[in-house]
Amino acid sequence: MSAQAGDARAEQASSKAQASAASPLGVLAGYDGSPDAERALRWAAWEARARRTMLTVLSAGQADIDAVLAPGMRLARELAGEDRTRRLAATGSAAAALCAHSASAELIVVGARGSGRDSMPGMPIGSVSLQVAANATGPVIVIRSGGHATSGHTSLPIVVGLDGSPDSHAAAQFAVEEAALRHCHLIAVCALADSPGVLGAAGHIRQDAGQLMARHERENPELDIRCEMSAGSARSALLEASVGAQLVVVGARGLGGFTGMTMGSVGLAVTSYARSPVAVIRASGRARLRAS
Repeated sequence: MSAQAGDARAEQASSKAQASAASPLGVLAGYDGSPDAERALRWAAWEARARRTMLTVLSAGQADIDAVLAPGMRLARELAGEDRTRRLAATGSAAAALCAHSASAELIVVGARGSGRDSMPGMPIGSVSLQVAANATGPVIVIRSGGHATSGHTSLPIVVGLDGSPDSHAAAQFAVEEAALRHCHLIAVCALADSPGVLGAAGHIRQDAGQLMARHERENPELDIRCEMSAGSARSALLEASVGAQLVVVGARGLGGFTGMTMGSVGLAVTSYARSPVAVIRASGRARLRAS
């Protein structure tokens, strides 16, 4: 290992230690007893073990919250251990509760569709997961039924979308960390059709992606990282890539969009329609929804 890679590893270890101290909830899983919530809890438990942090199981807005949480807590303790698991029963809506606690969590994991009113027939994603992905502070992973919602090590790659935006840079960092945890290869997809209508914009995006992933390769020489350029739209490229991915990572907002939007059109489309779990990442921000 080079001195530069060693320094980068030391800096990453220090950052992770600081993040753990600032994230007392560890990995926060939203749970309502639905099948997708159970899949999300299993994924969250794996993340908590891999990250050596707490697993917090949150439920909110349920008539009998203790009865809803009981099977989730049994599963959580079985997967993560008694001393690494805690419960959190919250008032108000589940989306608001998860967003309100997101600043104290290292990562949030939710099922794509919940129970009751959140699970409307024909909808690819429920309102709770969509609100959390769009408004929470920190990384959010949305787990759906079908596809490749399998936690742990698989041979499938992690895919990350790049467009040169701050959120896509943060997404690349998260994707690298996940690839290291899962011992899988990483594919960075850079779609040029969506580049802003500015002369040379596509070239700048291509250059930025190449330089960014080259830096991650230097800092993580054990990882197999590939950068793929697509002439199509980011939406199409990432949805196609999700068919053969164990996780797709996107920035909450890209270079386009309107000021004040919490989630861009690409992030929304990928979160709603991808075949794999999706991680939504933002460079910085504050939770927009608060528990009442």
